[in-house]
Amino acid sequence: MAMDDVMQWYIYCIGETASIYCSHHGGGKRPAQVLFFEFLVSVGAAILIIVAMPHLDIVTNVTILNSVAIFSALLQVVAQCTSEERNRFLLPSITAFILILLGFVLFLVLYIIKDPTDTQMAIWVGLAVGGAFLVSLNWWENYFRVISENTNSTSLKNLCKDITRCRNMLHILSSLIRIVVTACVLGAYIPLANMDWDIVTSIPSRETRIIAIIIGVQLISSALCHWFSLVACKMHAVRRCFVLPFIFQNIDEKLFRKQQQIPDQTIIRTPYGGRLVVTMPHGNNIVVHFKDKELIRHKKRWSQIMYLYYLLGYKLMTKYYSCWRTGDDEKELKEKVEKQNTYLLALDGDTDFQPGAVMLLIDRMKMYPRVGAVCGRIHPTGSGPAVWFQKFEYAVSHWLQKTAEHVYGCVLCSPGCFSLFRAAALMDDNVMKRYSTKSMEASHYIQYDQGEDRWLCTLLLKQGWRVEYNAASDAYTNAPESFKELYNQRRRWGPSTMANIVDLLGATNLLSKRNSSMSKAFMFYQLFSIISGTLAPATICLLVAGGLSLIFSIDSAGALVIAVIPPAIYLGLCFHLKADTQIAIAAIMSITYAFLMLVVTMTIIASMVENLVSPSNIFVVCMGIIYIVTAIMHPQEFGLIFYGLLYIVCVPSAYLLLTIYSMVNMNNVSWGTRETKPAAGAAPPADEVKFWNELQEKYLKPLADDKERQKKIANDLRELRNKVNTDIK
Repeated sequence: MAMDDVMQWYIYCIGETASIYCSHHGGGKRPAQVLFFEFLVSVGAAILIIVAMPHLDIVTNVTILNSVAIFSALLQVVAQCTSEERNRFLLPSITAFILILLGFVLFLVLYIIKDPTDTQMAIWVGLAVGGAFLVSLNWWENYFRVISENTNSTSLKNLCKDITRCRNMLHILSSLIRIVVTACVLGAYIPLANMDWDIVTSIPSRETRIIAIIIGVQLISSALCHWFSLVACKMHAVRRCFVLPFIFQNIDEKLFRKQQQIPDQTIIRTPYGGRLVVTMPHGNNIVVHFKDKELIRHKKRWSQIMYLYYLLGYKLMTKYYSCWRTGDDEKELKEKVEKQNTYLLALDGDTDFQPGAVMLLIDRMKMYPRVGAVCGRIHPTGSGPAVWFQKFEYAVSHWLQKTAEHVYGCVLCSPGCFSLFRAAALMDDNVMKRYSTKSMEASHYIQYDQGEDRWLCTLLLKQGWRVEYNAASDAYTNAPESFKELYNQRRRWGPSTMANIVDLLGATNLLSKRNSSMSKAFMFYQLFSIISGTLAPATICLLVAGGLSLIFSIDSAGALVIAVIPPAIYLGLCFHLKADTQIAIAAIMSITYAFLMLVVTMTIIASMVENLVSPSNIFVVCMGIIYIVTAIMHPQEFGLIFYGLLYIVCVPSAYLLLTIYSMVNMNNVSWGTRETKPAAGAAPPADEVKFWNELQEKYLKPLADDKERQKKIANDLRELRNKVNTDIK
C-alpha cells in the first residue's frame, strides 16, 4: 500500500509538472499572466496595509476595507453584459460600480481639499486608493470563468483550463510571491538596520520554546485535519462502492422488516368540507381536515375558526348535547363540561419543539386558573442576514418586552406559531363570537385578518383572562430569509399591532375593571410605547441628520433637510410603483443607510474614546450595558448579542423605510409569506369562468341577429377580461 501511494504521488507530480510545461510552451504565457495578477495583488496589499493605512484614521481605514471592489465591480458589469439575464441584473451592477467609484473620488477630493498644502497626506491617500484598486484584482479568476462561459473567447477558455490543471502549483508559487513581495515592501519602507533588535534577542529561551511549540502544534494540527478529512472522504467513497447485489428471490421474511400497510380510507363529508381519519398501528388516530373554500371563507383566521368550532363545539360538546336533548338540566351539564382542563396547542407547520416545552405551558395553565393563553420563547431559524437580524430582534423582544409585559401586566400577543389556549377562555362570551366576525370595514381587515393571533389575545384580555409568557419553553420556527418576505411579513404585523393596541387603549376603563392584571399604569406604558413607535421614523431622520452633521461637518438644519429628502422621495414613489418595486428600492436604500450607520457607529466609538462623559455617549454606554447584562442573564443565548451590530446598521430600514412601506400598502390584505403562486398555464377558478360565461350570455345572446355588433362586443369583453387579469396580477 505504501509503494502504491509513492507511485501515485510520483505520477501526480509528473502530471503537475507536465501540465505546467505544456501550458507554458503550448499555450503561451498563461501561467505567467496568473502569477502577474498575484504579484499586483501582493504589491497592493503590502502598500495599503504597511505604507498607507498607518497614516489614516480608523474610520477611513474601515471604509477603505469595505470598498476593496473596484475591479471586481467592473468585471461584474462585464459578466452581466455577457450573460443571458443582462436586463435584470445589469443596472444593479452598474450602480454598484458607480457608487464605489464615486466613493473613492469623494475620498480623494475631501482629503486634498482639507489641506492642499499637505503633499505628504496626498501621497498616502493616493497610495491607499492605488493599493485598494490592486487588491481588488484578487477576485479576477471568478469573473473570468463566468465571462469565458458566456463568450467565444478561446484565450479565456484556455486560461481557465490551465488554471484548473495547474491549481496546486500556482497556489504554491503565488504564496511564495506574496511572502517575497511583502518582505520587500516591509524592508524597503521600514529601516530595519536602525531598529533595536535587542528586544527580540533578549527573549528568554523558555518563552522562545513555548512559541515554537505553539507554532508547531498549529502546523501539525492543520496537517492532521487535512489528512483526516481526505481519509474520511475516501472511506465514504469506498463504502459506496461495496454495495452487495442481492437477488430478491425466496428470501426469508425475517431478513427484512414487514412494511405496515395503511388501510384505504374514505373521506367523510362535513359541513366545512371533508375529514379523513387514519388509525395508526398503536391505536392513535390522525385526523386530516379538508376545507372547502365554497363552504368556509378563505384566509388563515377562518381555518382556525373551522378547527375551533370542530374541537370545542363538536368534539367537546357532543356527548353533553345528546343528554340535553333527552331533558337533562342545562346548568348541570355546563358544569360537567371539561373545558377548564382542555387545552389547544396552536402551531405553525414548520415549528419544532420538544414535549417538555409543552409540559411547561400546561403546568402554567394548571397553576393559574385565570390564564387563558400562554406562549413560549420563539427562536427563528434559517440563514442569511435577514435571519440574523430577526434573531437579535426576537431575543431582545423576549428578554425585555415580553418579560416586562408578563411581570407588569399581560402579554398582548401569544404568537400562533407556538401557544397553548384554554378551552374555557375560547368558549367565553364574546371571544369566539367576536373572533368569527366577518370583516366589513377597512380597520377590520387590518385588525382581524392581518394579525389574527393578536386579535384573539385582545378578545381574551377584554374578557378578563390573563395571557402569560414562559421563557423556559423553547420552540423553533422558520423565519423569512429574503428581504422581500421579511418586509411583507412586517407589513402585516405593524398595522395589526397598532390597531389592536389602540383598541385596548380605547377600552382602558373596561380592561382595568374586568382584568386585574391590566392596570391603568400598564396601559399608560402601552400608550408611551405606541407613541414611541409612531415617532420612530422622525427619530431615525434625526439620527441620520446627526450622523451627516458629525461626519461631513454640515450645519444641523441642512443635515436634517438632507436626511428627510430620501424617505420623502421613497414615500412619493410608493404611491406610484408596484409593491415588488417598492421593496427593491427599499433594499437599495437599506444598504446605503447601513453603510452610513456603520460609519456613524465608528465615529461615535471614536468620540467616546476622547470624551466619555457627554450625555449622548453616556446614553449609548447605558444602552450597551443593558443589552450585555441581559445577554449574560441568558447564557445559552449569549451569542445572539453579536448580531446586534447588524441590527444597529439596519435600524433605518426597520423603523423608517418599513414603516413607510407598511402604511402605504395597508390596502394589501394578502398574506405575503409562504404563499404559492399558481402554476404557469393553470386554469382560472371556476367562479371566474362562470362569471364571464354569464356576462357573455347576457350581452351576446340578444344580438344573435346582428353578427357584426355581437363580434365587436365579444372583442370588448375579451379585452376587458385580459385587462382585469393583468391588474390582478
